Amino acid sequence: MKLSRGLLQLPRQWCGQRFLVSHLSVQVFWMAFALTLVTKPSGVSGADHLVLRNLQLLDNVEVLGFDEDGIKLQDGRQWTWDQIVSGKVSDDQQQEFNDLLSKLSLPLYRLDWRLRLGNDSDLLTCVDPLLETYGNRISLAAAKVWYGELRGRLAQGQRAAALIPLLKIDRIIRSGTVSSATLQDVLSSGDNRNWSDPTTGICMQLLPVWFDQAEAEEHWKATFETYSALQAPSKTATLYVSSLAVAAGQNSTSLELLQAIDSPSQGQQQWVDLIRFEMERLENGTQNREAQVAGSIHQYSRPLQAIAYYALGCSRIEKTQETTIQKGQLDLLKIPAELDDVAEEVASAALSRVASSLESTNHPREAGILWNELNSRYPASWHSQQRRAP
Repeated sequence: MKLSRGLLQLPRQWCGQRFLVSHLSVQVFWMAFALTLVTKPSGVSGADHLVLRNLQLLDNVEVLGFDEDGIKLQDGRQWTWDQIVSGKVSDDQQQEFNDLLSKLSLPLYRLDWRLRLGNDSDLLTCVDPLLETYGNRISLAAAKVWYGELRGRLAQGQRAAALIPLLKIDRIIRSGTVSSATLQDVLSSGDNRNWSDPTTGICMQLLPVWFDQAEAEEHWKATFETYSALQAPSKTATLYVSSLAVAAGQNSTSLELLQAIDSPSQGQQQWVDLIRFEMERLENGTQNREAQVAGSIHQYSRPLQAIAYYALGCSRIEKTQETTIQKGQLDLLKIPAELDDVAEEVASAALSRVASSLESTNHPREAGILWNELNSRYPASWHSQQRRAP
């Protein structure tokens, strides 16, 4: 029972965290018991056997094949390595099977566990050992790894860095090699929001708003290289990269990407208009597009409204007229008041921008109220952490 002792030690090493053994003791006992059954199968000579992590014993099955992406049976059923505890296959394949199981099963299971817990602070430590194996693969396991990378980056406030895993996931979705229902189960682990806005394709976990120009510039080259390597990238991917290009000061590239989009949907065209508006705002352009966005914002989907109100608010609070600044502050405050269910991080950014604006216009009491609101309502947000940083 050497293996079972290793399993009993596992929770104490879980991604660098200490867990109580009692949380998994019953499950581990039955897993260990199942292992004793499969090591000495009875009744069938030469058949394959698998023990799943949910304690199901698959006896007298035929393994059609396996690789880094998982195991497939002759009857069409398949599993990723995190779902497998042990197995017996043909003698000439047993060593390769054991090697892949040893290399991938526990790391993938640790990642899956952390995703489902919804505590993302340690996800990157779970993902790092798996990126070399799954970086260029198109499979369910690869989607889980990139989803962990996405969530881990967002937990660290690294929005620009999170775009590469988003592009990788989009590639897997578009490949059609993994069923949409199975992918949806992975992409909702620990987060019950829909993966994307149906009218625009915007990922609900990463709205295309970039708070840190230095980070956007830092990750621009790698992101654009990843995008350029995609075959027939989606319009969603193109719009995301175009948006990041503006934040990174790559306006000419952003325009080229926008011009390459053929027949956008209404929601995608609205997104295009917002990207162009942001580009003009950063270049101190005219107010024509600002009026266009303000006049049509009620037609946008809710996540696009959050992006639009943020862009409008940032544009107006940078003006000199007091009434315009106040309009901008109200635009921004609409996000935490009405849209934080689809845009928590953008809502926290809006509170931060308004509080800073109030301070600069000599309203310290009102600013203090909003800083307190930011820290109490969105304590894990990037802007709240930046505020508390020494």
